[in-house]
Amino acid sequence: TGSKYDPKVMYDPEANRFILICLGGYVSSNTHVLIGFSNSDSINGTWNLYEVPGNPFNDTLWSDYPMMAVNRNELFISVNLLHDNQPWQTGFVETVVWQLNKWDGYNGDSLRTELHSGINTNGRPVRNLCPVEHGGLPTQTNSMQFVSDRNLDASNDTIFLVTIGDTANSPTQSINVVMLESNISYFAPIPADQPGAGGFLQTNDARILGAFMVNNMIQFVCASLDTSTGNNGVYHGVIQNPTTSPALTAYLYSDTALDYGYPNIAWAGYDGTDNTSIIMFLHASATVNPGYSAMMVDGAGDFSPRTNVKTGLGPVSLIAGDERWGDYTGIQRKYDVGGTCWVNGYYGLTNSTHSTWVAEIGRSADVGVDEVVEPTEHSVFPNPMNDRMNITFSLINSTWVRFAVYDMQGRMTEILVEDQFKAGKHILSFDKLGLASGAYIIRAECGDGSVLFTERIISE
Repeated sequence: TGSKYDPKVMYDPEANRFILICLGGYVSSNTHVLIGFSNSDSINGTWNLYEVPGNPFNDTLWSDYPMMAVNRNELFISVNLLHDNQPWQTGFVETVVWQLNKWDGYNGDSLRTELHSGINTNGRPVRNLCPVEHGGLPTQTNSMQFVSDRNLDASNDTIFLVTIGDTANSPTQSINVVMLESNISYFAPIPADQPGAGGFLQTNDARILGAFMVNNMIQFVCASLDTSTGNNGVYHGVIQNPTTSPALTAYLYSDTALDYGYPNIAWAGYDGTDNTSIIMFLHASATVNPGYSAMMVDGAGDFSPRTNVKTGLGPVSLIAGDERWGDYTGIQRKYDVGGTCWVNGYYGLTNSTHSTWVAEIGRSADVGVDEVVEPTEHSVFPNPMNDRMNITFSLINSTWVRFAVYDMQGRMTEILVEDQFKAGKHILSFDKLGLASGAYIIRAECGDGSVLFTERIISE
C-alpha cells in the first residue's frame, strides 16, 4: 500500500543473475525493503521476491536510502532508519545492515538473514554505510567492508572503514570500525547553479555514493566543495591495504567553470593489477544546462580530461525553491568487456523537466561514448560459431556501417566489412577467419560514431 521508491539493480557476475532492491512506505506502519532475485540470466524472466521489515524494531522508525553489494555467498543491504514525520537530515537515528544468503534468494528458498545495528564510534552512529563492491568477481571471502564519512559536517577529514567479518549468524561474527584520517578534508557541497530562473540544484551532502575494491585497494567517491575554486568537485578516496593496515589518500577533482554533483565509480581495469576506474558525475553551471560527464583515474591521483557523456538540453524548473538534482547516479562494469562500463545520469530537457540518459562508455577509442541513433533488428548465428557465421540486420535508412570484432579486453581483432548499406534487410556471411577459441564482441558501427548493435559471440 506504500509507494515504491529508491530502486537499485545490480548484476552478480559469479551467479550470472540480477538482484533488485527498492523501498516501500514512508512511515513506520508500512515501511519495508523489497528484494528480488532473478531466476536466470534474463532480467525479463521470472523473479523470486521477498521483503524484510523496514521497521525491524517495531517502533516509530522507517527505512530510507538503500545501498547494496554481494560477496561470494551473501547480499548486504544498508538502510537509514528515520523518525516518522521528520526530515531525513534531522530525523536520522542510525544506519543498519541486512546480511542475507544470496543463494537462498536465487533458489527461491527461505532467506537466512541477520540484522546489524548499533554501528557507531565515539557515541555517534556511522551514517550512510556504502558497501564496497568487488571490482571483478565477488570477493572470495565471507566478509564485507563499508565506507562512510561525516556527510553533514561543514568540514571533516575522517573516513570510516567498517568490516562485517563473517557469514550471517556465524559464532565468529564481528563488526570492526576503523577511523582513518585523510590528507585533505571534504566539505559540504553547496547548491549548484544552472541557467535561467529555475532555482539552484540540490547537492544534498557529502555522503559516499560508490566504492569498489581491486588489487587490495578500495576506491570511493563523494561530492565536496573545492574551497579554492568555490565550485563543487569530486572527492576521490583511496584506501591501501584495507584488511591489514589501512592507509587513506584522497584527491579532489574540480572545474573552475562547472559544479560537479552525485559522483559514482566503477572499476575499469583489464586485470587484477590495473587500478584504473571510471568516475561519472553530474555537471551544471550558470551557462551550462544540467548534464553529466565521466573521467578516468588511476588510483594514484592521475586523471583524464573530463568527457561529456550527455549534454543538457535546458535548465530544470519543476518545484519552488532549489530543484532536485539527483540522489543517484548509476555505473556498473560491463563484465564481458574489459575497460567498459554502463552509466546513467540526469540531464535537463527543453521543457524545463529532466530525464535519465543511459550510455556505454569505455577507456579505449574503440569503446567510446556512443548514441544508438535508431533501433535495428539483428541476429548473429550460429552462436557458438564453428566454421561460419551469419549476420542479419535491418536498416531504416541508408548508412555506412563497419562490422568489427573485438576481444574481451576491448581490442579490435578483425574488420569483417565496412560499406554503404541501403535501407532494408541484409544478410552477411563470414568464415571463421582464424579466430581462436573464446568470447568476442561483434560491433556494428556507423560512420558518424553511432552504434547499431553489439553482440557477444563464442568461437569454438
